[in-house]
Amino acid sequence: MNRIKNILDCDSKPKIVPKGIIKKQQLTSAMAWQITNIYPNRKNSNSWNIYKNLRGVLIADEVGFGKTFEALTIITKSFLDVLKQNKRNFRVLIVANPAIRSKWEWNEDSDLACFFNQTNIHNVKDKKKLEQLLSSVKTEPRHIVKSKKDWKNLSKNLNTKCIVLTSVQALPTTTGRKTEAKFKSIFRFPQNKFDWIIADEAHIVKSGYAQTDEESIGTISNSAVRKLYAVLNSQTKAKLLLLSATPFHNNVKELKQLISLLDHRRNDGIVSIVGEGLDRFDSMFNEVRNNLGKENNFEEDLKLISEGTNNDLGKFFIEDDQPPSRPTELQKSGQKNGLDDYLRDVMIRNTKEKLNEEVREIELSEKDKLNYLLLRDLILTREEHGKRMISTQLCQLVSNDISLKSAFKTKKNSQDKKRENIYKEIVDYSYNKSLYKLKLNDLVYIVRNAELYKKNIITVFCRFIGAIDQLENDLMKEGSKVWRLDGQVKVSERKKLLDEIEIYNKGERQIGVLLVSQVGNEGLDFDKFSNTIVHFDGHYNPAVITQRNGRVYRRGNLAKDIKVYHLVLKDTYDQRIKFIEEEKKKLKDFYLGDSNLEILFGKILDLEHSDKKKKLQKLLNFSIDLEPKKKYLMPQMKKEV
Repeated sequence: MNRIKNILDCDSKPKIVPKGIIKKQQLTSAMAWQITNIYPNRKNSNSWNIYKNLRGVLIADEVGFGKTFEALTIITKSFLDVLKQNKRNFRVLIVANPAIRSKWEWNEDSDLACFFNQTNIHNVKDKKKLEQLLSSVKTEPRHIVKSKKDWKNLSKNLNTKCIVLTSVQALPTTTGRKTEAKFKSIFRFPQNKFDWIIADEAHIVKSGYAQTDEESIGTISNSAVRKLYAVLNSQTKAKLLLLSATPFHNNVKELKQLISLLDHRRNDGIVSIVGEGLDRFDSMFNEVRNNLGKENNFEEDLKLISEGTNNDLGKFFIEDDQPPSRPTELQKSGQKNGLDDYLRDVMIRNTKEKLNEEVREIELSEKDKLNYLLLRDLILTREEHGKRMISTQLCQLVSNDISLKSAFKTKKNSQDKKRENIYKEIVDYSYNKSLYKLKLNDLVYIVRNAELYKKNIITVFCRFIGAIDQLENDLMKEGSKVWRLDGQVKVSERKKLLDEIEIYNKGERQIGVLLVSQVGNEGLDFDKFSNTIVHFDGHYNPAVITQRNGRVYRRGNLAKDIKVYHLVLKDTYDQRIKFIEEEKKKLKDFYLGDSNLEILFGKILDLEHSDKKKKLQKLLNFSIDLEPKKKYLMPQMKKEV
């Protein structure tokens, strides 16, 4: 343990981060360094061979835990080793979306500058060289690659020690199959020039496979994952850090996909063992689910799964196909080689205290119910004619019914004209925006009753621009100071906007409201001025809700100080969205339980047979259909109508 703690020569201690998080950051950095630099080089035992081709690690700490600082600590350690060895070259490639690029650019308020100012390096000469390395992102504009064409010039003039910052969008076009992908030669992407590759918000490549399960909404483009494979194929010796607080959203295959990036060229290494283990665990668990209604003894199957998860992954394999044992040094007391242990060999994850989230159910009047049902059925008729997906329009309906207007614009055929006329009649009957006004009234109540303290900005998340437009107008009429952060605010202007809000928060003793669209779900910090979150509309994906909350729940903001509200129209599609989110959250928590699976299985196995069955049925309730079910959409009112 002492060796792990003393692996790093530098110590990242940002003052704005609570001490508990600092310790976890240090431990994560040390573990990641050990996995990428020590495991593959161990020679004292054949059991270490499964780590030989391991390129990197997935850092999957929850939102706001400082994954940027953890990655920078690892890079700094590697850079200091290069200086000690008098090596000439040290280059880092960071792949980050344009929306979050600013935190990797060198300026006085960026994460890079904050990290450097808080890094303890006693050797003045080394510290100055580290500053030059980090600041190369600013001092050399060519090191920020914003388009595919920029790679040609960069390849000719690449500094010996530098950090290059780009995005998936700016990576060149590829050729070849996914894992064998290469960049087209005309772009002259640097070959074998980088020592480290960092992929921030790496879940962008999570859906590089075509979904075939019942949650599918069509084939998802795999261009992002192909590009990342092309980067890895062009840098055969580079180490890899994948950063993602939400390593999978909808399906455990997404987690397997991310992990596979850590070593995609070998079939018998630790990555392939973890991937195969996840597949077989998932298959056996589904078999238990399917057998619950039968008379066979599912308890024995559950015991087998528990043993494979917590002690011996070999229980998932046939005798002729047994995975090699993990090194004795890595086996915990009382455990051997469980799937959880193998997962921790490639993925590091720290969790935070859960937020206390309040779901505010809003009652509908009889007229509101009728308005909802009429608009809902008008949407459903289009699906019955096989013309388009309806989920988005149903989400618009419970966010801001006026947002549906574009869906009913007049087309050439008479059927669409008829539908548009019906839509207008329904809207006129309901006095326009009736469902939206119910949510608005609840939001206004929250704003008026918010406590003035040190952080007086209420952060309101909303998916649809039409609803944000309306909210901005209505909240301003109510006398609130309002800002909005959506796609119309350029990336370069977003920091100025947040600075303006922070200044207002410090000077004014009045509640303000920040309206945020989906562009603000990742990479931005609202914790300096806000500790209240309102989800004006929900999302099927719990990872989206987690990322939203993470804009406020980070660094100095503690769980007990943060208030989170979900506005839900009772007996409408709003509840269906919330139901799907909660079910997917169970799935995510189950697979990323950080050894809680042992406790969970143990509790079930200790129950009486009948209770065991009920508990297991509840646990296995992960079959989710994204399309609406009428039983979730006000069935009694439907009969009355």
